[in-house]
Amino acid sequence: MLDMPEKIKDLYRSGNTSVETQKKFKLTFYDETADTLYPYETLFPEDTLFPAENGIPWVTIENNRIESESLTITEALCDSDELEFGACEASSMEIVVADVIEDLTGRTFTLSVECGGYEMILGVYTVESYTRQSDRRKRKITAYDNMRLFDVDVALWYNELTFPMTLFEFRNSLCEYIGISQIQISLPFDSLKIEKTIEPEQISGLEVLKAVCQLNGCFGHMDRTGALKYIQLQQTGLYPSESLYPEDELYPSEKGSDDRAVEHINYYKQPLEYEDYMIDGITGLTIRQEEGDIGSSVGTSDSVYTIEGNFLVYGKSAAEMINIAQTLLPYISGRTYRPANIECYAMPWIEVGDYLQAVTQTDIIETFCMKRTMSGCQAMMDTYEATGDQTREEVFGVNKQIIQLLGKTAVITRNIEEVSAKVTDLGEKTEAQFKVTADQISAEVTRATESENKLSSQITLTAESLKTQVADSANQMQSQITQNADAIKLKVSKGSVSSEISVESGGVNIQGNRFSWNSTYSNMTSDGTLTCQNIKATNGTFSGTITGSTISGGTITGATITGNTISGGTVSGATIKGSTITGSDIKASKVTATGELNLGVLSVKSIEECTYVNATRGEFSYLQCSKFTYYSDRRLKKNIRDIPPEIAMKVVDALRPVKYQFKSSGDEAIGLIAQEVETVLMENNLDWPLYDVDPKTGYYGIPYMHFIGILIACFQYLDSRLKRLEGNDD
Repeated sequence: MLDMPEKIKDLYRSGNTSVETQKKFKLTFYDETADTLYPYETLFPEDTLFPAENGIPWVTIENNRIESESLTITEALCDSDELEFGACEASSMEIVVADVIEDLTGRTFTLSVECGGYEMILGVYTVESYTRQSDRRKRKITAYDNMRLFDVDVALWYNELTFPMTLFEFRNSLCEYIGISQIQISLPFDSLKIEKTIEPEQISGLEVLKAVCQLNGCFGHMDRTGALKYIQLQQTGLYPSESLYPEDELYPSEKGSDDRAVEHINYYKQPLEYEDYMIDGITGLTIRQEEGDIGSSVGTSDSVYTIEGNFLVYGKSAAEMINIAQTLLPYISGRTYRPANIECYAMPWIEVGDYLQAVTQTDIIETFCMKRTMSGCQAMMDTYEATGDQTREEVFGVNKQIIQLLGKTAVITRNIEEVSAKVTDLGEKTEAQFKVTADQISAEVTRATESENKLSSQITLTAESLKTQVADSANQMQSQITQNADAIKLKVSKGSVSSEISVESGGVNIQGNRFSWNSTYSNMTSDGTLTCQNIKATNGTFSGTITGSTISGGTITGATITGNTISGGTVSGATIKGSTITGSDIKASKVTATGELNLGVLSVKSIEECTYVNATRGEFSYLQCSKFTYYSDRRLKKNIRDIPPEIAMKVVDALRPVKYQFKSSGDEAIGLIAQEVETVLMENNLDWPLYDVDPKTGYYGIPYMHFIGILIACFQYLDSRLKRLEGNDD
């Protein structure tokens, strides 16, 4: 409500009763677009604030070229019958002018009225149509205020923003892009951080502005100077109940409950039209993304206002949504009013959103100016309208036809055909749903990112079957398990290739182009290689190479026999390879045992790589071979070092040759004691490999083959000394 002195207001209330109250209208068109003309709060009555900075007017139309009583100005908070927070309605004006030869189409102008020597502006408008009338001298101007400027595509602006940003920065950027100034006030969520939550190819700036206003519990409106104004309805409830009036001490003050002015209308056209009921004030708030979504709710359920599809809160967590709803509820709750239609003398200081009061002989009419129509010129009249049902129906959001990037919803559907629940997280590209109908229960989880395409898992339960399915559409892969009363089927496919296992009462059927398994005691690779710890078969045919951990049998015959352990009464083969080879009779051209070679009788041409060859506890009962070779090829050796003859002589000189008898067999032998060899090496700080320790038994042994090199070094040492003694160093 504009703050004007009462003496000016009285001039308008008195009607056109004198020369002083005669109203003079002026439409002023400039060569350039009309700028914001003066600060909104001090429109009147400072003469210096009236537009004079725009230069010489291009066209000025005054009373002498205005058809009598042809002016109509219409403005509204929202175009719905119920309060719809966030609405941003453009105001319109119509007037008939005469003898104006200039084409005014698309031109911006200011409309002002002077009364009693005081001139005030009524608005800044842009001509949309300039229509000739039946009287060819006259044309009808239809114009709208600057709210129409927001009705353009702002997708380019939105997609180039740098997120995150505060809502204050967001709305300032929008208005700067449109080219509209704002009446700067602090909104409840100016400090709220917002993210890029949509990817619009096209979006109206008006829809964006509505989302901002809705989230802040206000309305967007253009003030008299053409600047954007945010209107928040004041708290109401001046009377605790209708029965309290007309006690004088209970009569409402000049201010509302939040200290804003209340306009008392004492003169109005009879009869005054109004409803017998008061609109219930909002008691609760639900914010959700789509119909059916549980959303976040605060307050009580008596009269719930619903905000749906506001993209500014997509992707907020449940806790954040509750906090937003709790903060917003006080700005929209408790706004009660009586639906009414009040016609009275024009009061241009009243604006949409103002709280009005009219008193009849039987009632007090308290209402909001939701819609205002000013008509006439000298006989200017105002019509204030407020509509609404006593019980509020759900009012939803203003942004639905846009592509979301972020957002979380939980939708529950309950009707005669199904009960279902669906939870969606657009930020993670995931969705899960559960549905129950009369004939089946199903559950599905999907994820559809750009890199993965679509992944989904599904379970379907009917009276006849239970089916589970997992699919990867990007790679054309799918697996499913179907269970019926008589069978269980498992199928995996990729493109046109599939494998299937069917378990039925009559047997198990496996189909596929490759088959493999891996277990503790056996495995088979996809190329058909079979590995088993134990194979028992009545009959079988093998070709090629037989390889196994243990090969046992009365008679084992093959071209090549390979295994960790090979056991048999008779083992025959061109080549026998194994860690442990055991047999009473072993015949082969070549035997290789990396572990142990146990035998009764061994007939081979060569034994290779045997770490331990034994029979009967590590002793040969009988060993016969045509050739025994110890590898000594230079190509097989490294770290080759000379044995100093004097050191070799010192070691040999310290050794004690002995004759001894083995405890187990009683056999006598001549040689060395391994522990004494170890002591000699330690005393001389030598690491020569002249003794071994069996890792299994811990018994010491001596590799007498290694002493050949030591003895050769000793011979060389003695030979050199002998030559010196003989006087012949050559």
